[in-house]
Amino acid sequence: MTLLTLGQDGVPGAGLLDGPEIVVYGTSTPAGVGIDFGSPRDPADGDRVAVSIDRPGTRENFVRQ
Repeated sequence: MTLLTLGQDGVPGAGLLDGPEIVVYGTSTPAGVGIDFGSPRDPADGDRVAVSIDRPGTRENFVRQ
């Protein structure tokens, strides 16, 4: 199982969220943060994996090469 850490206490800017948060790929935390991955095998994506993080009032997109 793969986990993604999105926050770290006491380190400004270390994470995307306030406080320590661990999000399992494809699920949501109690705070309602969802992770949705694009397909790395999709020819349109090449070798990239697209990550979208949806929170109330915001949407952040990240691409991991």
